[in-house]
Amino acid sequence: MNMSTRLIPNQPVPPLRVKTVGGPCWRLCDQKPQHFTLVLFYRGLHCGFCKAQLQAYEARYEEFRKLGVRVLAVSADDRERAERTVRDWHLDELTVCWGLTIDQARDWGLYSDGAGGPAPHRRRSRRYPFCHRDGCRTAGRRR
Repeated sequence: MNMSTRLIPNQPVPPLRVKTVGGPCWRLCDQKPQHFTLVLFYRGLHCGFCKAQLQAYEARYEEFRKLGVRVLAVSADDRERAERTVRDWHLDELTVCWGLTIDQARDWGLYSDGAGGPAPHRRRSRRYPFCHRDGCRTAGRRR
């Protein structure tokens, strides 16, 4: 996929492999949630908007789990900043991942903030894909 390609419901999504805070590498193709995987791309530790949004998802983590939805937060931050994010933002349940590359961000259609990192909360790039349990297709309807 390239920057101009958007994720389309019921179409394959790009591969995603990132490192997790306190765990092994995470690969979308390895996921087998009951229903969906919700991938939340966030800018990083410096983003107050992202903090509020991820804390809101953290507060509803158990509801997502009961619905069979696996929630994952991904940023381009390095390991140290991702660990600080988990600690400072009190994200005890969400799987927080780090090391998203600019190429991966482009593949997922994320807007770059010009500093080399994705900026998913900008209006034109706000997309948090639900991926089917097969780990390769977006769910939902086209807007």
